[in-house]
Amino acid sequence: MGWVGEYHWSHGPIVIASDALRRRWRASMSVGDAKKLAAAKKAFARLTLSEGSALVLPGGNHTTWIPLDRRSGYLVRRQKYLHPRYVEALFESLEPSWFEGPWKKVGTVTVDEDLHLFDVAATGLAQHGADPEDVSRCGDWFVLELDAGRYEIHRSRMTLAVEARDAEIEIFRVLRSGHDIPVVEGAPKPSKPVPLRIDDAVSEAAASLTFVGTDGGPLVLVHEDDLPRWYGVVDEDGEFVDDADGDADYWRACAGAGDAALVEGCRGVQVLALRDPIAHAFHRTRDGGIFVAWQGADTAAGLLGAVLAQSEDAWAYRDFTWRVRGPALLMDANRDGRDFDRERWPVIELEAGDYLVAVLFGDGAHEFDGEVRHPDGTVERVMVSAVRLRGPMTD
Repeated sequence: MGWVGEYHWSHGPIVIASDALRRRWRASMSVGDAKKLAAAKKAFARLTLSEGSALVLPGGNHTTWIPLDRRSGYLVRRQKYLHPRYVEALFESLEPSWFEGPWKKVGTVTVDEDLHLFDVAATGLAQHGADPEDVSRCGDWFVLELDAGRYEIHRSRMTLAVEARDAEIEIFRVLRSGHDIPVVEGAPKPSKPVPLRIDDAVSEAAASLTFVGTDGGPLVLVHEDDLPRWYGVVDEDGEFVDDADGDADYWRACAGAGDAALVEGCRGVQVLALRDPIAHAFHRTRDGGIFVAWQGADTAAGLLGAVLAQSEDAWAYRDFTWRVRGPALLMDANRDGRDFDRERWPVIELEAGDYLVAVLFGDGAHEFDGEVRHPDGTVERVMVSAVRLRGPMTD
């Protein structure tokens, strides 16, 4: 089973239209057409063009077509963000219970020729003032092989478990008027993922974690001997530097921050910038340590337990290393290292050497989002991201 759709801002919407319209747009789409598509905010909004009508599904969310017979079928779309590694699993786990409703009628369509389902990668380009010759990107497509006639469209929404994550989907039932609703056969509804188990040792380790946050920018790891050359968001005279007016260590850290990035300050200081602006704590491991980011949880034990329960293949290694020369402070990137309260920020001490840098999962969604079970039996929902230092590496 395949699908159309993408993650990039320049993709979408998903369109149902004639093959003639698909071919014209694939060859050359005007900015005017793209802007009309971008303006369609309601599912199954109808655009009338010279080649006929186009039905619009806003956004480029991954969408698949499940034909049941020549008079009925289902469109299945993911709604919110879903990590790319789970998209295939989502569309390969279709279950009968998905199609039980409740259903709400959202439109009708008259079919007098084969309709095509395709991704129009144009709306983002049009919104950003692209030239017409650049707005000509139609992706893969499917034919909705339906008999001629009038069809009713009903929508249903649901959340289901896909491996260790919740996936929100919407389903559109396309049914010819007067046709009986066909029965979808298949396996039973997928079971909910089993919560990860936390032991007493994890709870004890979590009790010693110290989480530090920021004023809205990233946390950076700065060696103590580099602090006098890290001015944060001010200049040599202690005056604030606006990002529109000049260069500052803080603005460089903001530009480089993501899940983890090496950033060089204005005076040659190299720091490790962590995902912002989430509070982090450092947990020491036998081969280095892990920066645990508190995205969403009730307890530190839940966060740490979820991270430590991940297998080795859950870590995505970056193409750079972090060189440890001595003690380093985990601090808000906006602080002036010449004069600030050092007692507030944790000191990270690791054996000198080069450390591999990895993030949890990678490829877009660098976090665990699921449930953990504590030793007392309570279950906690946790969302956590993490950056791992592993080493030191030797030549």
